Amino acid sequence: MRLFFIFLLVFSFGCEKNRPISSEYFAVFTYSIPQGLIKTAFVNISNPTESSVTINGFNVKKDGKNIEGKIGSVGNLSDVFISGKWSHKLFSKEYKIIGNFIETYYQGGIEFQNSGTFEIKSI
Repeated sequence: MRLFFIFLLVFSFGCEKNRPISSEYFAVFTYSIPQGLIKTAFVNISNPTESSVTINGFNVKKDGKNIEGKIGSVGNLSDVFISGKWSHKLFSKEYKIIGNFIETYYQGGIEFQNSGTFEIKSI
């Protein structure tokens, strides 16, 4: 009987969570357009639910491990849209969101877009 309770306790604390935890995260944006550019920023994640999460004050859609939506300006990046997957290692407090991004900005009234990959991970 004790073994069952120990197993249950370990299992309940060690299983993957259904959503990222509220905290400050560190983000790395690696551009493919323009090639070779890398930008970093701090990102705040809050209000995680089964269907959404708030990133930098913007409500982003979450479907299982898929996260997609606009996260506004991040550091010195302009308007950013992300599409990625979050992950959590068993028995770890480290969370990651990895995927693709599109940055939209305006110059002289003309819209431009940069894109690439990103990784957001817990600090």
